[in-house]
Amino acid sequence: MSSTPVTPEGKARGEAKGKDAEEKLKKQGVKVEAKDFGAIKCSTMKLQGAMAAFSGTNCGAVKGGQFFSVMVTAGPNGPASIDQVHALAEKILSRMP
Repeated sequence: MSSTPVTPEGKARGEAKGKDAEEKLKKQGVKVEAKDFGAIKCSTMKLQGAMAAFSGTNCGAVKGGQFFSVMVTAGPNGPASIDQVHALAEKILSRMP
């Protein structure tokens, strides 16, 4: 969680960088699934080969002037589902001031 205030410009820049990174990963063969749940945005990245250990599911949101992000890295059965990590993100968001 970041206590650095989120500005509209910073939010737009962060979203643009995220989309750019997602496109670059897709071009490298990474499977990316994204889903928005209103304020919460989630994605799962499935990497192959030696990079598979870096696979995971991430959710984040902005509330007021604060931002949080939570990532669950893949286990032996692969990444956690977006729905599982989204449930965790909902709890985090509900506890933010």
